[in-house]
Amino acid sequence: MFVLIGKIPPPLGGVSIYCKRRLEQLKKTEKRVRFLDVRRITTPVILLWMFLKARIEGEDFIIELNTSHFLIYLFFVCFGLSKYTVFFDHNSTRRINLKSFEMFFFREFIKRSLAVHLVSEDLKRFYIQQNIFFKEKSHVVCPFLPPNKNEIELAKRTVPESLKGLLKKQGKRIVLASAHSPKNSSKEPDLYGIFDTLKIYKKLLPKYKDLDFLMLIGRLDDSSFSQEILDISQELSVANSNFYFEYGGVEQSAFLSNLILLVRLTKTDGDSLSVREALLSGAHVVASDVCFRPEGVNTVPLGDVDKTVKLISKLLSDKKVL
Repeated sequence: MFVLIGKIPPPLGGVSIYCKRRLEQLKKTEKRVRFLDVRRITTPVILLWMFLKARIEGEDFIIELNTSHFLIYLFFVCFGLSKYTVFFDHNSTRRINLKSFEMFFFREFIKRSLAVHLVSEDLKRFYIQQNIFFKEKSHVVCPFLPPNKNEIELAKRTVPESLKGLLKKQGKRIVLASAHSPKNSSKEPDLYGIFDTLKIYKKLLPKYKDLDFLMLIGRLDDSSFSQEILDISQELSVANSNFYFEYGGVEQSAFLSNLILLVRLTKTDGDSLSVREALLSGAHVVASDVCFRPEGVNTVPLGDVDKTVKLISKLLSDKKVL
């Protein structure tokens, strides 16, 4: 039995979309596949029952884990599940407190795991620094699974009416930025760089009226930060007919064929799904230089709005809108 553990949309996010596509892939190759949503409180009990049943019946049992949380490491170590687990580390360094007992259980989990897949060289360096990189089972693996035609067509059909006009326009004319949610805290202020992106859009919108600037956010909450984003977006919408803002789970794959440039100004990142999809579509990508970026990405210093505007302007001028 193969058990995939993680999240699937909603809300939209790089890891949740990976899990959705990975589940579809596994169903074509594995005889028995189960998906367990890490957000459900019953998942640990179901997982343990499935494990014991497989052991009794003499069936092979493999877990692919796509989430990072101290309680999960604790559970897997205490119940002996680690050695059956392939851990896909998408960006655990954001969540692990290196100076607490959380790190102890994380180390034990990694030591006992079946295999560890790291999404970037940055994560590999972190593992080496913490003395938990084991060559025989630790590997840098790109998690990108491209969307298939059915997924893209479904994404286009579910685009809200306010954005369907963008799909009818010919050629590559969309400048896109997307974010899972407006994360903002003392530890991770504006994690996805939404404010900087809106500042950049404000400077570019009047200059490129023949292009459409789109901002997609997976979900908003009731925080004052979300309200600020809504207020700024409303101002841009009123002043510019070529600015579009949408939240609530619109998949960027619907717009890939019309994409000319992606903006990704995150404060930290794993191997970004949106970046990989944009590169696959042939679009330009401008991203912050905070971590590993794939070949073909144009990087900019974090927080340097003017330099980012200058680079985007150069890229848009070099490539005609088709």
